[in-house]
Amino acid sequence: MSLTIHKEEMEQRQLALTIEVGEERVTNEMKRLARQLARNVRIPGFRPGKAPFQVILKRFGREGVRAQAVEEMLNDVLVEAMEQEELVPYARPTLDDLELEPTVFKVTVPLEPTVTLGDFREERKELDTVEISDEAVDQAIEDFRQGKAVTEEVDRPAAEGDIVTLSGKGTIVPLEDEEVDEENPDVNANNVLFDSEDGLEFVLDDEQTFVGTSFVDEIIGLSVGDEKTFTITYPDDYEVSDFAGRQAQIEIEVLENKSRTVPDLDQELIEEAGYEDLEEMKAKYRENLENMAEQELKSQTLEEWIDVLHEAAELDYPPAAIEEELDQAVENLKQQVSSYNWDWDDYLSTQETTVADMREQWREDSVRNFERALVLREFIAAERLQVKNDELEAKVDEQMEQFADMDDELREAMRNVYLGQDGIQRMANELMIDKAYERIQVILAGEAPDLDALEAEEEAERKAAEAALEAEAEVVDEESTEESEVVEEEAVVEADLDGDDDEEEQDEERTDE
Repeated sequence: MSLTIHKEEMEQRQLALTIEVGEERVTNEMKRLARQLARNVRIPGFRPGKAPFQVILKRFGREGVRAQAVEEMLNDVLVEAMEQEELVPYARPTLDDLELEPTVFKVTVPLEPTVTLGDFREERKELDTVEISDEAVDQAIEDFRQGKAVTEEVDRPAAEGDIVTLSGKGTIVPLEDEEVDEENPDVNANNVLFDSEDGLEFVLDDEQTFVGTSFVDEIIGLSVGDEKTFTITYPDDYEVSDFAGRQAQIEIEVLENKSRTVPDLDQELIEEAGYEDLEEMKAKYRENLENMAEQELKSQTLEEWIDVLHEAAELDYPPAAIEEELDQAVENLKQQVSSYNWDWDDYLSTQETTVADMREQWREDSVRNFERALVLREFIAAERLQVKNDELEAKVDEQMEQFADMDDELREAMRNVYLGQDGIQRMANELMIDKAYERIQVILAGEAPDLDALEAEEEAERKAAEAALEAEAEVVDEESTEESEVVEEEAVVEADLDGDDDEEEQDEERTDE
């Protein structure tokens, strides 16, 4: 064994390794490097590759050759050390120090995080249920109808329902004690409602545009080219709390006016949308709204549950885990910038930032996201949730139904996409989230299953299914055996008949003689 390793546990799930490499191994590595140098560098008095080891050491310096040899063997030594100590690093090990002679590597190895969850099975909460009102369905259909509106530029004063294009600016009026930086207007950006020279479109409908204010009334009656300055006041119960009760100064010019004609919800429009009648349309819209509401409820429940787990959990993980999260975030941004054919350094210069600055800005979110992922993973493990192969196959088949009308070649190509590693992982994650959500529901309802009993039941079902398959296989074998016996009997009978025919022919031949 050429490695002598000393281990010392550190805080935050890290292990300090002191790895001493045997001198014989280092010397062999130096000789290998010397042979390489001898082939690549011309040494006076020697043919390529024939310069002796000592000559190479003299030419390049013993310490220089040793330093390069040690550097080149670092990765192999680390891999061997991990195997020798049966370690699986959670993130990249880091080299903290290096001694050349004797050769000693001092390395920090990040270890698997540890997560201790609280007594989450004692949590109780009555979950919301999804209820879609008739009014919500009607509003969704009305939104569809509004989306089918036809616009046409008109030469007349703006009227209710028109779409006007306005240039100008809208700004929240500062409060008496609010500081405003006149020299740096960007500092006050949160108070800017809109600011455009080229123009922005506004629908003159007080249920859609600056709801609860007089904005629409101020614009109605204006013609193209008109300019106007006015003030609007947000209601005290405005949904954006920062604007509630505040005033806004509006300075605009009308650039364009379009009439807007909304079609009737008649049979023609209903059929254009792909439905036979209004009842079918309402039923489908209700189903879609229910699906969206259920997905929203699921996401909200999961987020709140992870908050509960996170708050009560004890976490211990290596700092390198967060650094790798940040590495990946930077790499993702680089790829995004590259997809727009933008040079990375130019991007950083334009944003007036550095990679180090970005990492610090993202660090808090990275820590939060990493810790939340840890507690969710531990919850899934604690509840012994698994995605089975037959469930995954059923999910693939379900996804493939949308391609049923495609030709075989294209459908097979789409199937390969879904069966690729990313597609399989995505579907497995979706199934696991569904299982986690179902388990959360029963836990909060006080109906969490006995995991041992559940596993025993599943094991019994598995064995019963295997026994049924074996019994079916035995029946098939018996039927095959019976068929074989029948075939053999028929063959024997045919052979006997053939034999009788041969004997008759021989008798006839003797008679003829």
